[in-house]
Amino acid sequence: MYTAIAYAVVRFFCVGFLKIIYRVSVTGAENVPKEGSLVIACNHKNNIDPFFVASCTKRRIVFLAKIELFRNAALRFILNSVGAVSVNRDGNDLAVMKKSLSALKDGLAIGMFPEGQRINDPDSELDLKPGAAMLAYRTQSPIVPIYISGTYKLFTKMKVIVGEAFLLDKIDNKPNSEAYQKMADEQIKPRLAGLREMAEKA
Repeated sequence: MYTAIAYAVVRFFCVGFLKIIYRVSVTGAENVPKEGSLVIACNHKNNIDPFFVASCTKRRIVFLAKIELFRNAALRFILNSVGAVSVNRDGNDLAVMKKSLSALKDGLAIGMFPEGQRINDPDSELDLKPGAAMLAYRTQSPIVPIYISGTYKLFTKMKVIVGEAFLLDKIDNKPNSEAYQKMADEQIKPRLAGLREMAEKA
């Protein structure tokens, strides 16, 4: 069960441990708003990516985590303690959508990996699902793009680059799934691609 103290304790130890086993470099942490509803959209390569995202801000982030992670007792305890929401990737999970919308309306930050799965090839094209765009648009929440770069090998440097917050452009008609996908492709994807380019040059 989530409590603010449990989240702070888990974040302190997990992020602290992360900084021991990796040389973590965070750029742009000031771009994360300190309050208000927020959708964090990050690329996804490893199961520990949420801890890299959490290293960017002390504010609570409600992460959407695949249901498979909750089957491990230790991970289930950690995920429940930080208030993570389990996601069934095999179909439309209306309960998850309702919880996410409710969290955003309460002014919380949602952490998402819009690729929908781990993508290990650093040269692969970003292929985003429409969920992050849909949540952000329906609640008029800003999106903060984050890109994680590195090999994940122990004691190597890992880069976390945080982009500027932005709002999705409004459209005249009521958006459908195709419209949300277009928002993801034309507004979120280019920003993540830009952060990836920054990481490669740094």
